[in-house]
Amino acid sequence: MILLRCCSQENSCPSQSRARPRGRSKWLGVESVKNKREFGRMLPREVFDHFVEEEGTGKKRRLADTLPLLDNPGVYVLYRDDVPHYVGQATKLRQRLFLHACIPGSPYYNFWNFFSVFAIKDKAHRNEIEAILIAAMPTANSAKPRLERQPFPKSLRDMLRRIRQAKVDREVLGPSH
Repeated sequence: MILLRCCSQENSCPSQSRARPRGRSKWLGVESVKNKREFGRMLPREVFDHFVEEEGTGKKRRLADTLPLLDNPGVYVLYRDDVPHYVGQATKLRQRLFLHACIPGSPYYNFWNFFSVFAIKDKAHRNEIEAILIAAMPTANSAKPRLERQPFPKSLRDMLRRIRQAKVDREVLGPSH
């Protein structure tokens, strides 16, 4: 299922369980309206392979070319089935994703079948979102997020050490000890 949605900053996103979202948000055909966050989740890679006829002209266009969301700059996640494989950003989402999908020499060409996109116009915000996604998800990215790591406090390190030691003791000595 292709799911495209846009959410205003003032309102929360509509529930996924609803047949149609509230307000001016639409499935397929995300509007570009000021103060909206746009995203498409788990879109199939095949949108770059399939062609559809334009109404009125009869011309064939790639399905991806009919998705206005991909006209924007933003951050994208490539998935292998439902597991995140790569996180990247682009000033032109459609062109960057086309390179990943249709150029056999692309490093990720063979390793993904779905993608999600987040339209983010501000470059600083794109960098932040990309860094957060890379840090939060196990991916094949070689990029290291520019986020300051905070060391665990000593009390937490000690607690984790005690938990690990208790687990080892149970495995070695048995549950009765």
